[in-house]
Amino acid sequence: MGRSYRLLKKINQEQADAILKEVSELPMVKGTGFNKDLTLLNMEVEEDCYPDVMSRVVNIFRRLAGGCDLSFDHFIYE
Repeated sequence: MGRSYRLLKKINQEQADAILKEVSELPMVKGTGFNKDLTLLNMEVEEDCYPDVMSRVVNIFRRLAGGCDLSFDHFIYE
């Protein structure tokens, strides 16, 4: 099961690419990607690791996307 997070600030494709590069390098991340209009980040992470991973992901967003924050939106069921 994955999770989807809503971006609270508009980002551009260059920022999205840089974010995905760093996030995908985190060891506990199984998969990640944005929706078409870059308003949602979809992630699959080792289940018990979401708090640790998301703490790092939030920092990546703030650094690479000019202070952009995330808010949990919904679960992704396969």
